[in-house]
Amino acid sequence: MSIGVSVIPGLPTAQPEQISPVYWELHTTHRDEAERVFTL
Repeated sequence: MSIGVSVIPGLPTAQPEQISPVYWELHTTHRDEAERVFTL
């Protein structure tokens, strides 16, 4: 998934304000998780 600008036509693009809450949650409360799946 691209952030802000589509780099592969046809794939979804998320805006920074959509991703930032997930990023902050991982940064502050789920530091032991390697990754989180983000979907629109």
